[in-house]
Amino acid sequence: MTALRRGPLWGFALLVTIWIGCGGAAPSAEDDTTADDTRTSGQTINLYFPGEGGLLYPDPRDLTLTGSPEERVRRVLDALLEGPRQESLQAIFSRPTEVVGVYLTDSGLAYIDLAPAGVTAKAEATQEGDGPVETPEVETWTPEAGSLQEIQMAYSLVNSVVLNVPEVTRVVPLWMGEQSMTFAGHLDTSRPLAAAPDLIARPKADADPQA
Repeated sequence: MTALRRGPLWGFALLVTIWIGCGGAAPSAEDDTTADDTRTSGQTINLYFPGEGGLLYPDPRDLTLTGSPEERVRRVLDALLEGPRQESLQAIFSRPTEVVGVYLTDSGLAYIDLAPAGVTAKAEATQEGDGPVETPEVETWTPEAGSLQEIQMAYSLVNSVVLNVPEVTRVVPLWMGEQSMTFAGHLDTSRPLAAAPDLIARPKADADPQA
């Protein structure tokens, strides 16, 4: 090989050496994988809120669902209890509500424990001098709804969890740690509830081909 032919190769090698010496690093397959993971860590899911016609309507969210199935269920529920973003949709509960706990069995049965917001916060006892120990009072309440509203309430929870977390097949809603015969007096919640896709409103184009 002549000196003229070796020149460009030496120049390229010199540029690489200088670049690495300045702190650079040659891109690797691992770097590409990390970038792809970052881009795909979030996903768009649908939460289901009550709307007109007694149906549930999808309200999309961009959420990062990682961790254990229980953690993903809790992430879905936290977003659901924040309320809908579409003005035409309704919040599930009339008052602020929070997730107390999520328990998932090997058979895919998810117990989701809910309570009025603030009830589960530990009351900090206060005492001034030798005075009495005082703890703050926290208001409790139970959901109130008609039969249709109760169905929407329950299946907003069930559909949002089951249709977004594959490990969950059925849901048992608990209120302040207890499973009751009914959530608000109409729907039987003494048994696990499976998803009810038939309660989800279809896109108008599917519901009415002439529209």
